[in-house]
Amino acid sequence: MQARDIIDQARQSFDKILHSDTYPKIHADASHLDALLALVEIQPQKHYLDLGTGNGYIAFELASRYPSLSVTGLDIATNSIQINQDLQRKQGLANLCFHAYDGFAFPFENCSFWGVISRYAFHHFPNAVLTIQELHRITEEQGFVIISDPITHNDDTVNFIDQFQQIRPDGHVHFYRPQDLEALFRKHGFEKRQLFMSTITYPRELDAAYLRLLNEMPVSVLEKYRVEVGEKTVQVTVEVMNVLYRKNLNVHREKSA
Repeated sequence: MQARDIIDQARQSFDKILHSDTYPKIHADASHLDALLALVEIQPQKHYLDLGTGNGYIAFELASRYPSLSVTGLDIATNSIQINQDLQRKQGLANLCFHAYDGFAFPFENCSFWGVISRYAFHHFPNAVLTIQELHRITEEQGFVIISDPITHNDDTVNFIDQFQQIRPDGHVHFYRPQDLEALFRKHGFEKRQLFMSTITYPRELDAAYLRLLNEMPVSVLEKYRVEVGEKTVQVTVEVMNVLYRKNLNVHREKSA
């Protein structure tokens, strides 16, 4: 599948579910939200970006907790962005705005943001290198990027978790192994500074496609993801890496020299 097709698939899927009743039941987590926002380096009057904002879960909370910040939410799901804009106006959050984009280049000037937070979105970006390069471009000197995203277990040599996620057509690309994600960010001008781990559970309606996949997989791999099969559902529990990367000017200058 081409990058544009992946983005279109994700847009169509998430515009249907982001503001549904079921989506928050899977993705909302107050303790995880608090831990993630504790990583954010708060500087009054600075600009912050919630990349892959979805239903605005991070953006609304960051803007309401810290009125002195300027917060922007960015996503490909255009209908959901419109809903977020309506909610922002109703809540009177003057320090918050939302924008839609095409899924490739970010519609911002160089060094526009002190910090970027991206929760449960990085695995949907079809060109990870371009995304990281764009993050480097729009981040201020000494600024930071926080990535919160599920990971692939090192023992998952059969690529089970990506296959599982891709059965649902929502634009899933890849859950990275921690060392691979760190290497990508380091190569493109970022240094890892802080890290904590968490988990998220993904339930799915059990059908023939999931059963075929489960029957093909080694039991040891299924155990890594705590796969649970019920009469009508199957669920996996995935570890999430929550990491703060600092923009590394020395690396950037060495690459540019």
